[in-house]
Amino acid sequence: MSTEKYVGTSVPDVLAVNKVTGASVYADDVSLPGMLYGVLVRSPHPHAKVTSINISEALKVPGVEAVVTYKDFPELKFGTYVRDQTAFTDHPRYVGDPIAGVAANSIAAAQEAAEKVKIEYEVLEYILNPEEAMKPDAMLLHPDLEHYDRVKYPGFYNLMKGTNCPNQFRLRKGDVEKGFAESDIVTENRISVPPIYHGNLETHACVCKFDPNGKLTVYSCTQGPHLLRDTLSHSLGIPMHMIR
Repeated sequence: MSTEKYVGTSVPDVLAVNKVTGASVYADDVSLPGMLYGVLVRSPHPHAKVTSINISEALKVPGVEAVVTYKDFPELKFGTYVRDQTAFTDHPRYVGDPIAGVAANSIAAAQEAAEKVKIEYEVLEYILNPEEAMKPDAMLLHPDLEHYDRVKYPGFYNLMKGTNCPNQFRLRKGDVEKGFAESDIVTENRISVPPIYHGNLETHACVCKFDPNGKLTVYSCTQGPHLLRDTLSHSLGIPMHMIR
């Protein structure tokens, strides 16, 4: 097919009308009969250890069906390249790291119960500067990183044992030093940029439905549906063909 009629012309977005009229259905728009709502209980500290957790008051809130914590999934770890992530943790490593989750028949009940989960922390040293984190004597955020499972892509993930640098990738083309020596001008700058996000329209949301036959259907705002399917299969112990 010739591309001449497209070059230099404005090509309309085939979903534009649905988007601007509000007709597009996103994960957050999905509502299923008997649906429960989940709210996470997150760490207020950048680095800490949970010393105690009490969910008894949260379970008394009307409409609450379940409260789960890191104690319910002690061995579960997942991740794209290295399984270093947990569903819930007793060792939060950033503000917002999930400690527990509440499921209730309304979002209001779930939020109320989440506020009643009582957690005590031992606040630990933390590092906010990546250059400080890379120093040889820096506190290790993942002291047992070398024992985490590797998932895929052998050779891609190059662990630097005993450091906060989980991966190092080197790319060299030609004689770099000779290139510098023969250059008319060599400039060196330090550039800082704010965090950048690639601006998807929808909010982060996920809706899941289990069929009576055990099939799991997931509605999620994700740019990697096949990766998500693989991660869910590993984490939940469900065969890939039973996840849609």
